[in-house]
Amino acid sequence: MSEALRIAILGAESTGKTHLAQQLAAELGRLTSLPCTWVPEHLRAWCDAHGR
Repeated sequence: MSEALRIAILGAESTGKTHLAQQLAAELGRLTSLPCTWVPEHLRAWCDAHGR
């Protein structure tokens, strides 16, 4: 199994991190022909589920 490159995108809320991650995965996949994906934000879902 090959190792994966992981890129973390951090920043304040509502600054376009999700959009950037989606576009970055698409462009890296296009340029390298490697499978690329992005992982949706987990903290927001956790906070919503726990009333925080």
